[in-house]
Amino acid sequence: MLPSYLANLVGHGGGSASGAAGRAIRAYEAYEDGEYGEAETLAKKALSQAGKEAGASAAARFLGNLVLALVYSAAEMDAEADRHFNSCSLDFPDDPLLLYSKAEFETRRWNFKEAAALLDRCSHPGELEADFAYLRATIMEFLQDFAKAEQLFAEAEKHDPDSYPRPFRISDADADAIVRRLLDTLPYDIRQELTNLVVEMVEVPNPAIDRQGGLDPFVCGYFFGYDSSLPAMTTGLGAQGIIRVFKRNLERYSSSAVEIEDMLRTTFYHEIGHALGFDEEGLDDMGLG
Repeated sequence: MLPSYLANLVGHGGGSASGAAGRAIRAYEAYEDGEYGEAETLAKKALSQAGKEAGASAAARFLGNLVLALVYSAAEMDAEADRHFNSCSLDFPDDPLLLYSKAEFETRRWNFKEAAALLDRCSHPGELEADFAYLRATIMEFLQDFAKAEQLFAEAEKHDPDSYPRPFRISDADADAIVRRLLDTLPYDIRQELTNLVVEMVEVPNPAIDRQGGLDPFVCGYFFGYDSSLPAMTTGLGAQGIIRVFKRNLERYSSSAVEIEDMLRTTFYHEIGHALGFDEEGLDDMGLG
C-alpha cells in the first residue's frame, strides 16, 4: 500500500483521475498488484501529463519515476532503474519510500554496505518502520552480523507481526537430517546418478563464491558443476557437482518447522533436477519451478 504521507502529498496537487497525480497513484497500485506492464504504462503517462499540467506536483513526477524504477528493478533492467531512482532523488532525495526501495535494489545487487547506508539516511521511517527494520536485519545477515540481525528481526515483528514474523530457526543438525532423508527418498537409479554430488549447507551466500552468473543473494540454493547427462570430460568441471543451500534465506521465508522443511524439500529437489540435466522449463513441468 502506498504510504499515506506520500498519497496525501501526491494528491495534494489535485487534478482529475486522468491527470498526473491520479495516474501516478494508479501506477503504484498496479505495481503492487504485480501488473508491471500496466504500471509502466500508467507511470509513463503520469510523467508525460506532469510535463503538460500547469502546477503539476513534483510528488506526482516523483511517484511516476519511482514506479518505473521499481518495475525496471523487478525486470533486472538495472541501468533504467538507476536512471529513474536518480530522477526521484532530484525531487525528494530523502523520501523514506525512495530510500527503502533503492536500498532493496542495492541489496539485490550485492551492494550490502551501500544499502545499509541508504537506510541509515532516514531517521524517521514513519509508516515504513517495520519495513526498514526487516530489510536492515536481512542486510545484517548478508554481512554476517547475526546478533544484530536477530535484534532487528524482533523489532520488525514488534511493529508488524503479521507482515514480518521472525524467521524460524533450524539447527545445522536438523537441516542436515532433512537433507539426508530427502536423499534417501530418491529412487535408487537417481541416487546412483548423483554419487559424486556434494551438498553444502551454509548460512548465507558468499559474494566471492555465489555472485557468479547474476545470482540473486535471496536465492535459497543453486547447483553448479557437472551435467549428469553428459560425459564428465565434456563439462570441463570434472565429475563433481555441488548444491549450495542457504539456511538463513530458507529461514527467512519460513515461520514454522513444517514451512522450513517444505522450503528445503522444494529447493533441494529443484537443484537435484538441475544436477540431472533439467532446465527451468523442465522443472516447471514437473512442479519444481
